[in-house]
Amino acid sequence: MLKKLGPYARPYSKWIVLGVACSAAEAIFELLIPLVMADIVNIGIETADQNYILRKGALMAGMALVSLCFGLGSAAFSSIAGQGFGAELRRAEYEHIQDFAFSNIEKFSTASLVTRLTNDVNNMQMTLMMGMRLLVRAPVMLVVAVAVSCYLNARLALILAVIIPLMMLVIGYLMKTCTKLYKTLQTKIDALNNTLQENLVAIRVVKAFVREDHERGKFAKRNGDLKESSMRAFGMVVINMPVMMLVVYSTIIAVMWFGGKMVYAGTLPVGDLTAFFTYITQI
Repeated sequence: MLKKLGPYARPYSKWIVLGVACSAAEAIFELLIPLVMADIVNIGIETADQNYILRKGALMAGMALVSLCFGLGSAAFSSIAGQGFGAELRRAEYEHIQDFAFSNIEKFSTASLVTRLTNDVNNMQMTLMMGMRLLVRAPVMLVVAVAVSCYLNARLALILAVIIPLMMLVIGYLMKTCTKLYKTLQTKIDALNNTLQENLVAIRVVKAFVREDHERGKFAKRNGDLKESSMRAFGMVVINMPVMMLVVYSTIIAVMWFGGKMVYAGTLPVGDLTAFFTYITQI
């Protein structure tokens, strides 16, 4: 797949590299902010040093501003690369369709080709745009946040050894299930487009033979099939967020329980525990 699609993204490789770099830098700066906050709690508040708190607060504001700039750059560069990639892919598909033989035309319906040129290309360019951001930002945040959590307190970070594999299993199951559902959804979209196109092309024939009721019923069936497939696919997708929230808040409760005992025993500063909560949600 990458071999086939790579050439169409190559003219925008400069924007892709810049977007990826900005995404990684944004994530790193965002992950460093809780460490500064931990210093404010552990040192500034503990010693009632107002100047220290103000200095660190100004540093946090500066880091947040830099992270914002990198985020804006990532959004801009990913949009340029994604839209350009979509335009190149759409042009190549259209030119390829012009060279189809009659056997190809009989194999691919007009509705299917329209879907490929519009909906599918839009999905591919959105995949590139989101991939440049999330597929870079997410691994960087995961690795750096786990490393910093281990640095803050290795014993408390052992909770992540249970949570992360559990999350991977849940997400893997949801992805596998959703892939099958979206394949079915794609066929339903093609069927609806085909029915709509047939009716519009032959609308004079339909009216001449008084077939309006038949066509309405045919369209209603295709539309209903698409609705059912969409509800199953999107219903499975929305399960992801409640499951993730359950895992996240269960982890926070575990960190609060064990971390609170460490704070009480004096083996973990309060600021480090506060930063730990932030890293848990980011992981």
